[in-house]
Amino acid sequence: RNAYDQLFHSGIPLSKIRDAVIGDRLFSSSRDPAVFSVVGRSILWKLFLIRQGPLKTSTHDDPQSPLLAVRAARGSYRSLLVDKLRAPDGSLEDGFIVPGTTEPHRRHEDTPVNLEMNNPLSLHEDNPWRQWFTNVELRKTILQDVERTFPEVEYFRTLEVQHQLTNILFLYCVTHPDIGYRQGMHEILAPIYFAVDYDSIDEDPGTSNLETKELCSRLWVAADAWRLFESVMDGIGKWYEWREPPSTSGAQPLGNGNSSAQPGPIELKPYVAPIVHECNRIHSTQLRTVDPLLYQRLQSAGIEPQLYGIRWLRLMFTREFPLRDALILWDGIFASSLKFDTMPWICVSMLLRIRNELIPSDYTGQLTALLRYNAQPDGQHTPTTNPIFLLLQQALELQLAPTPATGANIVMQNRNLLSISVDVPESPVLSSRPSPAHRAKGSQSLPRRPSSQAQDSNHSRHRSFQTGGLPELFAKGLVERGESLGINKTLMNAVTELRRNLPDLASGLRSPPFSDGLTSYPLTQEGNLEDRPPGSPSMSSDGFHMRNRKLGESLSWVLDVLQADPVEQSPDQKRRPEALQALAYVRDILLDSDSHELDENRLF
Repeated sequence: RNAYDQLFHSGIPLSKIRDAVIGDRLFSSSRDPAVFSVVGRSILWKLFLIRQGPLKTSTHDDPQSPLLAVRAARGSYRSLLVDKLRAPDGSLEDGFIVPGTTEPHRRHEDTPVNLEMNNPLSLHEDNPWRQWFTNVELRKTILQDVERTFPEVEYFRTLEVQHQLTNILFLYCVTHPDIGYRQGMHEILAPIYFAVDYDSIDEDPGTSNLETKELCSRLWVAADAWRLFESVMDGIGKWYEWREPPSTSGAQPLGNGNSSAQPGPIELKPYVAPIVHECNRIHSTQLRTVDPLLYQRLQSAGIEPQLYGIRWLRLMFTREFPLRDALILWDGIFASSLKFDTMPWICVSMLLRIRNELIPSDYTGQLTALLRYNAQPDGQHTPTTNPIFLLLQQALELQLAPTPATGANIVMQNRNLLSISVDVPESPVLSSRPSPAHRAKGSQSLPRRPSSQAQDSNHSRHRSFQTGGLPELFAKGLVERGESLGINKTLMNAVTELRRNLPDLASGLRSPPFSDGLTSYPLTQEGNLEDRPPGSPSMSSDGFHMRNRKLGESLSWVLDVLQADPVEQSPDQKRRPEALQALAYVRDILLDSDSHELDENRLF
């Protein structure tokens, strides 16, 4: 109730509330170190994220209670959920409780149906049971991810919570078929659901503030979480898109004299997923503008921005920071804009904070620093300010003035407030991803296996996902096709697909890094066969097949290691860095057509 009164009855303008969120001046006294949320956070999110219909003209910028919009959303959730979970025979699962009530649903009398078509055993193509069984399998897939949500938080091990999360994700999937369900959505929904449940109030007749009781009703936790999740996905849903949208431009009819088509070949540009385009923009435009030196070092080493950007953006930084800090970032993101356009600049601020680790490192060191992001400053003294709020403020500063001067100012802020040195350590001999030009000269620069003395983990869960998801690992040339090939669900099929399509990929995906087209690794030796030095040995057919077999076995081993559940402490977990290096070695062998001998010690 105090949080509700502070937001809606204190007379503070909405703009001041947004500034207070970004400046750590709102709800700061109610933070409990043992809990990753704060009292009133869900009310704040409802204020920022739930639209209240037509815009109201207000000269005082007074915050309006979203209660009316919340009521409408609850009604929509109840009707949609009952409709989508109802079987074709009209039944609902046993024990199903209609949202907003506490009693199990009672089945009404059966209505007559056409059993020739509406029959689980019917082969009729319009049989509604076919879609029903498809939805059942989808719910099983969602539940598998939900069961692994934030394993260190006991709250998400509750069966009722997992059941509600599954229902919400399923409902979003069937109402947004263009996106469907993608891995990672459960890590966006889970904190939202917790925040709503944390602020929920029982239906106590003695509660005096009726508006607060209705806005935070415990009977509608799932409905409110669904509505907030819908609003968040409106902002970041484009980063989960993986299929090319249907073309809206129809073909010109033949014989149209007004056609303005120019003669000559038609250039077909490959489809680039929005998440890949955003990652390239962060690297090639935003980072390049504010820190040219850091951009040049990442560029020369061959770091593809989607290797880290996909996870940072899709999961909204929940893997890079402790959940408590990640939700503070969410507060600022929601307060800034419904378009969530602050998030790319948060990525740039994160890169600037670890520039001392990135600039002097080679490809392997840079990749390790990015995938195992050091959320805590490396300064020698205790920070004089909260690092996560400083990161948010620096992102907004970059967004307002994206210049090298702003980037330099942020580096100085990190020195003064976080004790991060402005002096970049000495650079060793950089090892970059081999380019076609280097291979033509016979030089090889392969990343070495990382030593066992890796950086210690400040928070075990975030570092345990050090290698990222498989879409990130296969972003080198397969990011646009990876999900459509089913890498996330059938990993072993990806190996077969890679072997089968290798010739097509080699000829079709030869675009330079960070280009506007499809971002990929070159898969063939550039140049003509005549450029090969005289006397170059050629591999026999048997030797060629034997080499390919060994490479395929290495890829199979790599995928077995990466397929292991990152939550469980298995021997494969310790071998993930080796698997990543083996994958890089296989890549370099495939890229270098003059390399015939294999170092089997580097394959496994």
